[in-house]
Amino acid sequence: MDIKQDRWLELPHELWEVVFKIVFPSDRDHSQGSVIKDRVTILGVVCKTFYSIIKLTVSEVCLRSFDINVLPEVIKSYTKLIELDLNNNHFSGEWPPEDMRHMTQLQKLYMYHNSISSISSRISTFQTLSKVCFSSNNLEYIPSEIGTCVSLTKLFLP
Repeated sequence: MDIKQDRWLELPHELWEVVFKIVFPSDRDHSQGSVIKDRVTILGVVCKTFYSIIKLTVSEVCLRSFDINVLPEVIKSYTKLIELDLNNNHFSGEWPPEDMRHMTQLQKLYMYHNSISSISSRISTFQTLSKVCFSSNNLEYIPSEIGTCVSLTKLFLP
């Protein structure tokens, strides 16, 4: 899933029609503020439900070359994430960070061309990792816990 800024609002035309029918129904008197307020409340519930479904179904996220140095909050809750591509950004310090702990299904992590200095011992909590790429970073430390990642078949280091 590519979530570049200019793509956030690219929803099918038919979906926008449904949204506007919920908020501005043609069979109601639009002068009644409470009717519109109720519809907006319903729309909020629908959006929250939609987000709940999305975060449980998204399996791939590509944030390659996004010029970021922190993991976006929305990504941290994707519990079914299998592949995460953070190549060519400005991440630094120790990886993976604590806030990735919910990504227990993660199989592929791409971190090429960042400024990561060490791999955290938390890497051992990702038992489904099969491919990890830390090439072109500033790695100074690789923990022995990386050996406990039983599914790991490909490890790319500087």
